[in-house]
Amino acid sequence: MTSVFLFLTIISVVYGADNVKVCHDINQQACQRMFAKRSDMCDDPCIANICKDTCRYCPVTCYHCDNEATPESCNKVVQCLTTNQLCIAAQRYTTDFHSLFTSGCAEKELCHSLFGFDSTKREVETTINERAYHLHGGCCDSNLCNIHDPSNVSTTVDPSSRPPKPTGSNPLLGNTTHQEIKVCKDKDLDTEACRLLNSTDPTICQNNCIATNLCPSFCGTCLHCKDCKSVADTNECTNTTLCKTEQQCVTIERLDANLQLSIVLGCMDTKICSAYFSSRGGGLL
Repeated sequence: MTSVFLFLTIISVVYGADNVKVCHDINQQACQRMFAKRSDMCDDPCIANICKDTCRYCPVTCYHCDNEATPESCNKVVQCLTTNQLCIAAQRYTTDFHSLFTSGCAEKELCHSLFGFDSTKREVETTINERAYHLHGGCCDSNLCNIHDPSNVSTTVDPSSRPPKPTGSNPLLGNTTHQEIKVCKDKDLDTEACRLLNSTDPTICQNNCIATNLCPSFCGTCLHCKDCKSVADTNECTNTTLCKTEQQCVTIERLDANLQLSIVLGCMDTKICSAYFSSRGGGLL
């Protein structure tokens, strides 16, 4: 009986946390769509900052219950306190030897001491006070992975469904929200993902790296303009170019050396456009 209570004491170290997720994706569906387009997206600070959970920079979210007959009976969800915690589901026994499960968050060190390694499921034979006990339980490192009895149901997550664990420097340490980026990407990474992000946060296009790198077309950040040095008619120009941020399409009419009309099309800084054309009321220079 002493050994049973000792095991209960060990499992009492399993933590609950605030039920509100404080670290999350701006829009999970958008993050999943972007991951389908770019499997290395979490190396990009711009994406990592808006997809923190998908990129696994958030603590895992776990089921958290006590005194349940099976882990499947648990419907309370919590986000762990730190990234050093894993989801756990562990069997224990009441004083009259009824089997119950405790689910929640546990430090990696506790998981290792109980089950040998994280992301595992097993029945462990442990010896307490020279008596052997078989403990059903296990720890795992993906969201809501502790819903099943770890001793008989695999909780392995399809590795293609989310990025691998991050290694090396944390891209979240760099703030890209107001970073000045002059050159736009040629097109949106995924326009539907941009729409989903905007539906969750209508100010998303005020984030400069998103407006230039991820959603330039959706945000209307950079324009595609006709680009010709000299044509007699704008319809003759078939070349296009991608302007930089804070540029507009410009059409300039001028006379060439033979006093023939020559039209120049391209990009021009908005400030220069305003300085040249606002007082002239036209495009003839």
